[in-house]
Formats: sequence, C-alpha cells, structure tokens
Amino acid sequence: MSRVYKERCGLFSSCKYYQEVSVAFTTTSIFKDNNTMRHDSIQSVSPRFQALSRSTALLLCCALAACSGSGGSSPAPSAVPAPTPETPVVPVAPPQASRLPHVLSGVPSLLQSPAGVAVDKDGNTFVIDSTRQLVLKITPAGVVTTLAGSDLSYGSQDGQGADASFRFTKNSGMLIDRAGNLIVADTCNFSIRRITPQGMVSTVAGTRTAGCSGHPESRDGVGAGALLQAPESIALDINGDYLVAEGATHVVRRVTQDGTVTTIVWAQPDMNGPTVPSKLRGLAVDRNGIIYFSSRELIYRIKDGEALRWAGTLERSAPDGPRLNAKLDMVTHMAFNASGDLYLSDSSSVRKISSDGIVSTVAGKCDSPGAGDGNKNVARFSSLGALAFDPQGQMIVVDGSVMRKVSMGGDVSTFAATPATSGMLDGPAGVARFQYGISMAADSKGNAYVLDPHANVVRRVSPDGTASLLAGVAGVRNSAERGRVRADAFAEQKSIAVDARDVVYVSDVDRIVRIEDGVLITVVAQDERTMVEHIAVDSVGNIATVGRTGVRVLNPRGDILITVEQSDVAKLAPPARELYGYRPAGVAFDGAGNLYIADLESHTILKRDTLGHVSVFAGTFDADGNADGAPGMARLGFDGPVHMTFVPNGDMYLTGSGKVRKITPDGTLSTPVLAWSYPSLTSIAYSQKRLLGMTGFAVLETPLPQ
Repeated sequence: MSRVYKERCGLFSSCKYYQEVSVAFTTTSIFKDNNTMRHDSIQSVSPRFQALSRSTALLLCCALAACSGSGGSSPAPSAVPAPTPETPVVPVAPPQASRLPHVLSGVPSLLQSPAGVAVDKDGNTFVIDSTRQLVLKITPAGVVTTLAGSDLSYGSQDGQGADASFRFTKNSGMLIDRAGNLIVADTCNFSIRRITPQGMVSTVAGTRTAGCSGHPESRDGVGAGALLQAPESIALDINGDYLVAEGATHVVRRVTQDGTVTTIVWAQPDMNGPTVPSKLRGLAVDRNGIIYFSSRELIYRIKDGEALRWAGTLERSAPDGPRLNAKLDMVTHMAFNASGDLYLSDSSSVRKISSDGIVSTVAGKCDSPGAGDGNKNVARFSSLGALAFDPQGQMIVVDGSVMRKVSMGGDVSTFAATPATSGMLDGPAGVARFQYGISMAADSKGNAYVLDPHANVVRRVSPDGTASLLAGVAGVRNSAERGRVRADAFAEQKSIAVDARDVVYVSDVDRIVRIEDGVLITVVAQDERTMVEHIAVDSVGNIATVGRTGVRVLNPRGDILITVEQSDVAKLAPPARELYGYRPAGVAFDGAGNLYIADLESHTILKRDTLGHVSVFAGTFDADGNADGAPGMARLGFDGPVHMTFVPNGDMYLTGSGKVRKITPDGTLSTPVLAWSYPSLTSIAYSQKRLLGMTGFAVLETPLPQ
C-alpha cells in the first residue's frame, strides 16, 4: 500500500511516501483540552525565526525541486570529485520552544496528511486528515474539532462521529452538497460516504472489498450494488449529482443522491492530446454543467461526448497567456468560483483561467517552492493540494501540512489553527526543526538518526533532543541527469539502519552507504532493478533489503547470501486461498539473527529463522483489517508506513497498522497503551529503555513498559 508519486514540481510532491505519507501528529494525551498549550509552544517561536525558516525552506525547495524534474541513477560517488560547496545559509537560532510531554525534538503538527477540503456557508472549513483517518472542522475563529472518525482507526463502519471509520488516502476528495452534507471519497473503501453536519456517517454507494491493494471490477449499479475503483477527486454537478474521478481506471463516474452509479463515457480525438490521459486528478464543473478534468499538465473538457484538450500545451511555452498556449506544470485540483473563473492548484503556485480563457498566476511560483505568507509575488507554497472557496470568495487551500487562505488579490496567510512546524534547523530540542522525517533508527547510546529527504540530509538527535547534521549536504540533491553527483550528497534516501557497532547505513536511490565520521562509503551500487526501499542490519553486519527483486540479505561486502521470494511465501497460503502476489514492505532482525518481513499482500509478518525455515510469525494469511490475538486470529491491515523494532525481551513494536502494535516472541499481537498515547508514526526504534518515534516534524520518546 506504500507508493511513491514523483511529480515534477513542488517540494513535498517530490518525496511523498505513503498514502499514505504520514506527517506529524497531535495525540489526545498531549493536546486534549489544551489548544492553548499547543499555541503557546508555537507562539514562543519568534517572528524573526519564522521569517528565517521560510527563507531557509525556500532555498532548499529551489535546490530540491524544479519544474523539469530530477532523478536517475548515478555513477559510483567515490569516482567523482566534489565541486565547491554552495555558500551555506546559517540562520540565527530562535528561542527554544516549550518542551511538550514525550516530544524529544522538533514541534508536532496538528495536521498529519491533509487531503480533501470544503467550506460551508457559515465559513467553517472541513478537511480530511488521511493519516489520522479523521474529518476535522475548523471554525472561522480557529477552533478545531473532530466531526467524524477516530484517531488511527481504519475501517468502513457507518455511525455517529467517532463510531465511524474510513480508509482515506492523500488523494481523497470532499465537497458540500446542496443539503449541507459533506460528501467524501473514501478511496480505499471504494465508496462514497455522506456525513451530516451533526457527524452521522452513511455509505451512499460502493462496496468495500480488499482495500487499495485489491483490483475489483468497475460496475455500475445502485448503492452497495455498484463498484468504484479508488474514488479520489469529487465535484458537485449543477443538478446535485456527485461526479467522481477514479484513480484506478482514469474514468469519471456519476453518483446520484440516492446512490445510483453510472459511468460517463467520452471519445477523445488523437489530435487533441494523448489518447488516454495519464491520470485524472482535478475535477470541476462549470455553471453550465460542463465537466473538466486535469491530467498532469493538461486540462480536458468533456462536451458533446468528446474530451478535448481545453488548456495547457504538449510543448513548453510561456507560463501564462491564452489557455491553449500557457504552460501548466502539474494540476492536481481545480474549482470554479462564482464568477466562472477556474482556479488551479498547480504544483507550488495558484493559477487562474479566466472566463475569457487567459491563464494567470494568482500567487506563488512554480519553479520556486517554499513556505511563506505575503502578497502574490512574495508568498510561496510547498505542495498545493485541495482547494475550495469560502463565503467571501477567498480560496482555502491545502499546502503540505497546513491550511492557507488566498484572497482574491493574491494575498496569502496561514491558518492560525494549523501553524507550520517544518524547517531545516539544528539546535536544542525546542529549536530543532525537521523538513519531513520518513525513516529513523537508533544506536546503543540513545542517539536517533533521522532521514530528512526533503532537506537531503541525515540528522542526529542526541538523548537530550539536540539535533545536528550527520551526513549529506542541505539543499543539494544528486542527479545524473543534471550532471550533479557529489560523493558527500544523497540522491533520494529511502531507509536507515544502525548495526551493533553503531554504524549508520542508508539506502539511497542508487546505492547503499555506511556513514563513518560523516563520510559516505558505498557498500552496494544499485540500479532501477535492484533499488532498495527498506533495509535492516543484523549483529554481524549483514544487510537485509526490500526492493523490486524481493527480499535479499547481503554480507558486508555486498554479496547475496539469502533471498526470500514469492515461492517461499506461496507455500504458506491456505489450500482454499490463492496467493495473488508478494509485496514485502519492511524487514527487521531480532537479537538471534532471525529475519522478519512485513508482507502487504498476505497481511502477515513472516519469519525466516537462521535455519532457513519461513513461517507466519503474526497476523492471519490473506485477512485484512486490524485485530489483536494469536497468529491465525490477529489481523494486520498495513495501512501506513511499516517499521519494526525489537526490545531486549524479544518483543517487537510495529507501525503501519493503525496504532503502534506489540508482538510477543510467540506471535501474539496486542495494542499497548503507551505513555505517548497513540501517535501517528512514520518510523519507530528502541534505545536505552525508550521507544522513539518519528512523526514527520518531531521525534517522540516514551518509556518502555515494564
């Protein structure tokens, strides 16, 4: 269920990881009845620091992302001399923010992974948090409440408020219908759900099957008799119907208010663009009922049974200008305002196509992503998402992990309820900021090591919370296509591990390196076929890898010692069931050298012991969902980034299946109540009687239960 979507412009879009990218968290135990507490911690950061953080982020964004894209493998780093480093930017450290309980370093964020957004007639903003699986309500005064869902509870249950459950993704859309109900695209439940203003959730159409890992047929019908494939963008037709773009089939479905689903069919002449759009993203309807959808840099209009290219060009042209000649970059969301103008989230800029067909930039700049409020020329966006209009005609947009307001004149401000907490700043615990941590490991001395790929660095967090640079060059990304390859820089970090000697290993897009005294030493060179997404290191320095070729264990020289392939897993499938695939997503070693594999397809943790025997360690083969119990009874949904860590008594702690789970050596799975409550973690590690967790913008700690 973990996917990487590489898009050509925008800081966060260049490295988005999982549905199902977790961003930082806010737990009930820390923030329960204490909005004041959270705002005090943020407000203690000086305006001077905020400006510095934005300028630093802007510098990094410009270096990290450009509209023409990046990527590609590179030659062996040791063979390439490093050019003169860029002049570093050294910001003045801000006053230290107040330490919150269980926050070791950095500052948590209210929103983890915001998706769809809508605004009602009273000015209340509603937003989907696709990591926490919540629908939040933000009043005009900035008061935040949960309308529906329960933190980290994945499911398809209808009901009131916290009794309901969802399987949202980062692309799940939302609208408000004529009756004032929220209509949401519950992407991985393959359904359209209705939420009343009082928080009552019901299913309008669709049937949950195997979640986003399944591939059911697309079928018209009524209510549960219809099948939708990964519904994402959603728009309100002029007759009150819901129009839905499917991420899996690249078609548009019509859903009536009573749940009748039909497929909108169109022809597309070859002369007007690609025969099949690469992906339907944004969806909008004008006041005449004409449907528009975006596909990367093109916008199509469906009229008289044909989908014609309506805006954007297949050739690079001027950024603004007449709609068929203007250059669009990556249009992900669109909406018409009351005047008939079409507004676009286009990477890191807000664009407008006026009713007379002229494209202009409202605020931000495509080739200059960043984070900053101000007028249309000064403001910068990191990664624009869903957008909607408030009763005054101002635009509300999702930008990374915050909500931004854009006036009709292009002035940009950030919601006080969703302050930005990201940045690239070393220093004491409350001073430190992280751009976006995706993977973490810990050594025996209590240090945590965080991959911060948006900044292209590895950070060290000491036991007292002080963050410092370990390796990499901030703002420099290796790219063979651009002719920039430095021995001391990364291309695109994927995973991090620490061995028994406290040596740090990192899987980069084109190599696995170990870091010794800040120097990157290549252990294994990689290409597109062998590219590694996750690694673990055992007590003697053997490296377990998860990649496109499956799971392999390499010795310290890079030679292949062990492979675990689909045929090994197929032997474990019950006779009445069929193994459809094998999708390892995480690996770990215990103290005895046994190898553990999180397999998304079978929904189990597999164990390969030191004698080579492969068995189901935890979970139930081919059974989706999250439930505690013994092997064969417990269930693992694998709804988020999967990371495993072992503690001295042999217990495993696991992320990726809702709340943090514990698995005892006999495979019994439980959901422990830890002192940090239920954070949404991208990674987990153990050191010195503490569990450490990464939430994207903050490192957390909690005592290990006795």
